[in-house]
Amino acid sequence: MPSDEYKFPRYPVFIVGSPRSGTSAMVDALLGAGYHGFREGNFLPLAYRISVNIERHFTSFDIGSTKVLIGCVDQQMLTREINDLFRTIVNGLNTSKPWFDKSGGPEMIRFLPTVLRLWEEGRAIFVKRRGLENITSRVRKFPNISFEQHCVDWTDTMGAWREIRSALPSDTIIEIDQWDMIRHPNTVALALGNFLALSPDRIRALEEMLLSTRPQETEPGSATRSVTLDATEWPAAHKEIFLKHCGAEMAAFDYTLDDTYRVSNLSTGA
Repeated sequence: MPSDEYKFPRYPVFIVGSPRSGTSAMVDALLGAGYHGFREGNFLPLAYRISVNIERHFTSFDIGSTKVLIGCVDQQMLTREINDLFRTIVNGLNTSKPWFDKSGGPEMIRFLPTVLRLWEEGRAIFVKRRGLENITSRVRKFPNISFEQHCVDWTDTMGAWREIRSALPSDTIIEIDQWDMIRHPNTVALALGNFLALSPDRIRALEEMLLSTRPQETEPGSATRSVTLDATEWPAAHKEIFLKHCGAEMAAFDYTLDDTYRVSNLSTGA
């Protein structure tokens, strides 16, 4: 293990992304570099849901009259105090520093502007994976969920990131593709190390962990395999559903439908 003398200037780290995109492998990498945390978070998205419901409730019932109780309640203060409560709980449960949180899905992504205000030194890592490989893995891992719902979930997550990333300071976020974690671990480790201002020994620890740990696989070798739309075992109807729901986000992230995976050779950066 690398020396514990070096201080981590950038934490907590919030790992976000779609399920089956390498978020668990990112947890392993950060653990190897000296970070601490729960392997799954899934608590902070609740704060986002509450804030959405507060907004919806006030829109429905606050008519601007102080003769109605809700009209005497400061909506922004209410939301702020609830968010502060979540921060207090999360800080209290992460007793070892530096720490990370892993919470997937679009709600956590949409909550990131607030999260990075609550933790001013925080950073966010968006772990992504091309839709073809992601949906193939999802279907195998979670067969009880419909194919169409898997496609919708992937699209919602990718779309949420595209919507929110422009609202976040560029030095607080980074995108990492699972494809690169597997094929270019040295490049990914260096990018993450620079992003988190890690010392050289901890960057080496990141790389070693990426080399020794592979993303979760539904079957041996599936994480390293490049899929083409034509070669999938999906029926024609499923291919149409995939293109209907995922086609726009595939194009937005420069992903291809053939075995080249994407237009560019390497995609690691803010």
